Amino acid sequence: MSYSKVLALVIEDDSRVSRLVRSHFEEAFPGIRVEIAGSAAKAAAICARFRPTLIIWDGTPNERGTRQEYLDCIPEAQWKATICISMTEEDQEEAQTRGARKILPKRPDGLNAWADDVVEYVKAALRPRRRR
Repeated sequence: MSYSKVLALVIEDDSRVSRLVRSHFEEAFPGIRVEIAGSAAKAAAICARFRPTLIIWDGTPNERGTRQEYLDCIPEAQWKATICISMTEEDQEEAQTRGARKILPKRPDGLNAWADDVVEYVKAALRPRRRR
């Protein structure tokens, strides 16, 4: 893949969801680099090495990491670039406390429409502000 200044990191253990987000982002933002981290350890390594422009985060614990590991994989300063996609209230509240920019929980019954909503939010958030 070619080099891009914009890196989106998807921290999600469900490959169906992470691949869907990646394909929607690559279609909407030509030239963007999208990395997928299916574990807290891989996410921590990517955050430390590359400092993603945008992080899509599901912190629900699983066999690849505890809830605390998923919270700690994102450095404090990078939470303001994070969109929480977790469906659990506990994760959403913690993400808000840490300064996440938006809460957009997954909708299992409509993943494509949900991914479109995430893309639309990111487009609006990255749109340059008009000066008056």
